[in-house]
Amino acid sequence: MSDFRNYLRAGYPCLYVQTSEEDRAILELTKQADGYSCNMWDIVNGLTDCQRTRKQDMEDPSEAIRSITGLASGSILFVKDAHRFMDDLVFCRTVKNILPICKSTDRHIIFISPILKIAKELEKEVTTYEFGLPTVEELLEVAKALVKDNGLDVPVDLDTIAAAKGLTIAEAENSFARSLVSKKVYDKEILNSEKLQAVKKSGLAEIWLPVPENEVGGLDILKNYIKSRARGFEENSGLSMPRGILLTGLPGSGKSLTAKAAASILGLPLIKGDLGTLKGSLVGESEQNMKAFCQLIDSISPCVVWLDK
Repeated sequence: MSDFRNYLRAGYPCLYVQTSEEDRAILELTKQADGYSCNMWDIVNGLTDCQRTRKQDMEDPSEAIRSITGLASGSILFVKDAHRFMDDLVFCRTVKNILPICKSTDRHIIFISPILKIAKELEKEVTTYEFGLPTVEELLEVAKALVKDNGLDVPVDLDTIAAAKGLTIAEAENSFARSLVSKKVYDKEILNSEKLQAVKKSGLAEIWLPVPENEVGGLDILKNYIKSRARGFEENSGLSMPRGILLTGLPGSGKSLTAKAAASILGLPLIKGDLGTLKGSLVGESEQNMKAFCQLIDSISPCVVWLDK
């Protein structure tokens, strides 16, 4: 997060933050922008300050960009849903024209969007800024607050809450509440099931049920290897986390079944990624899909990823 302050101090006029948590992103970045006047714009609420104490009706995104010149030196303008306006030539030209003024007057435009989409005209002008999902420690604080606010006597341990890693704050709050209502405690199974919803919504992968290892005939050496490597997922085991196994063979020889059994042995969710479905017809689409797929897997890990072609 200190990087954000460095970008401001270095005079970067325009940053692009890809996140589905726009409110959390604005709140956290505003905290880091000490000494700056922070404002935000969206097409419905118009131009407001970040405390929403001042409002100016403004539906035109190009007008919103021009409005930054009316703000004091040392100001930040958060622009929501930026990807929606990247096909608008007037918007892109307005941004391009205004950025030199921003750079010389310590003003900064911060695009906030769940989708990374930068017009070709702005690729060299806009810098992307990574804003990650909540850490396990942040989720732990949310879980504690939910218990405290409702006057519950429920244990909150880091290991269970870690199952929610990969969820947004809003998703985590929902899954915590469902777990408390259903089980009266924080239940790792419910948290994992909520996390796997992200896989279904993405359309980039599928969730498969593991199968018992005894459904795979033979391959005892491979099974024993997977069992021994399972310790790599444990803390302080001294073993590196297993990375992957390449299975080759004729159709029907049990490669897919072995992948399902591996998930059963490790006790982890099984995610199938079809490399064919990640390919797109447009230039750069395949790469973008693969990047999104890798980010998805990283957010819900640990899991077993079954890649097929």
